Amino acid sequence: RGAMQDMTASNAQAEALARSESRFRFIADSLPHMVWMSDASGRINFANDAVYEFVGIDKGTPAAEFWLDAVHPDDRERCVATWTECVANERNYELDFRIRRHDGQFRWQKIHAVPVRDELGTVTGWYGAGIDVHEMVEARREASRLADGFSAMLASISDGFFTIDREWTMTYAN
Repeated sequence: RGAMQDMTASNAQAEALARSESRFRFIADSLPHMVWMSDASGRINFANDAVYEFVGIDKGTPAAEFWLDAVHPDDRERCVATWTECVANERNYELDFRIRRHDGQFRWQKIHAVPVRDELGTVTGWYGAGIDVHEMVEARREASRLADGFSAMLASISDGFFTIDREWTMTYAN
């Protein structure tokens, strides 16, 4: 006395899910940017190849175990506090912070994550990505430093000094 059950539909669903996951991993691993996913509580459960290559960690190591250690010590508290707040309030996460590269250099990254919701609006996880913005951040800092130096130089001129733009509008006077 046995029972039989037709598993055709169930097997087809499992195969479709496996193909979909395989396509996602292929796309994620093809991108030059860091891509990751987390569960609804914010715990990372997937990271693409770019994450592992950037930080120089063996791909077998779960990302949840190493990601915080890779964040610059001066940025960790702000990073975790902002992430915790965004997860608790189900809001998008966007933050610039430094991550240690495989050679030990910390590089600025722009990290963005969005909550993934089911058909009822319940957050089921998070999708995130990071891009290297190190040169842009350093260029802005250098521009600011140069502007401050220029302003200090202009302020130190004891004679009357002014600048005008192409429309003959005064743009600076000491």
